[in-house]
Amino acid sequence: MHSCTVNGSKCEAPRGLKTWGELLDALEQGAGPARAIVTAVRFGGVDQPSFREPSVLARDLRFAAPVDVETCAIRDLITSAVDSALEGLQAISAAARHTADLFRSHDLPAAHAALAELVSALQTLARLTVAMAGADQGPDAAPLTPPGARFLDRVGLSLESLITAATSEDWISAADVLEYEIAEELPDWQDVLHAIRRAHAELSPMSGELANVRLRYAS
Repeated sequence: MHSCTVNGSKCEAPRGLKTWGELLDALEQGAGPARAIVTAVRFGGVDQPSFREPSVLARDLRFAAPVDVETCAIRDLITSAVDSALEGLQAISAAARHTADLFRSHDLPAAHAALAELVSALQTLARLTVAMAGADQGPDAAPLTPPGARFLDRVGLSLESLITAATSEDWISAADVLEYEIAEELPDWQDVLHAIRRAHAELSPMSGELANVRLRYAS
């Protein structure tokens, strides 16, 4: 059996494991918001930022020891991600209004650059919202509540209107969509994010220490 530490506590890995990828699978078994996710790894005291890359997953445990692992419950990762998203909403709303002002003043090079950044930020936040909602909820679970899904549909329609206006060089319409649709819709995104956090928090109260217990008793 191979020894490793999980969140600072020494554990024995299940018998028969040969590679780091097999140990990673053992650490992350389970389901639900309490499931432990590996967030940092060290082999022989050396950080392994690419510990999910195929070449690292194939590493022989005999040559990786000692293996030190840090884990976090999915629920806690979701909480942290939601908090970060909430902090970013105000900045995105301000950026939408600033971009609208640029279009109205016909400062087109700056407006186009700001628009590209804004659209990218909104698309990234939308993908993150869906991913957070569906994280470890099982294959049959809806990734978002109906109100959340309707909200993202509304944002998507606003983005389509914005892109259409910009493509047709209707700068005033583009500014109106930015200021009166997108900027005013963004506060509602907070409700969607808060609902995601509540949904994960209300499930299992267990912590990431489950990974430690799993290794100790699995064989």
